[in-house]
Amino acid sequence: MTPVQLYRFLLRNIRKLPKESQGHYKHYVRQNFNSHSDETDPVRIHQIIDKAQEDMAWLLEKELKRFLFSTKRSRRSKKRMPSMLDCKMFSILNEYKSIAVF
Repeated sequence: MTPVQLYRFLLRNIRKLPKESQGHYKHYVRQNFNSHSDETDPVRIHQIIDKAQEDMAWLLEKELKRFLFSTKRSRRSKKRMPSMLDCKMFSILNEYKSIAVF
């Protein structure tokens, strides 16, 4: 994966996050991309790409857990009812894990 492909990949995955946090992560990705734009060492570039992919996997998993444990509970049974958002986050995480190779 090239740095430009990584940048696009990260921005696409940020769109899968909740709206209120997208701006923060977009700014963070742009800022880090600009700060590392002068990097020429291929080994260091590979390390940065690997770390960014790991961080995105962690972030998606964190958001998945947040949505799973914050869904509404049924009034009668007190059991958590799965929502469409749960299903969407599961599919996003499974899709990401099938694509990313660490």
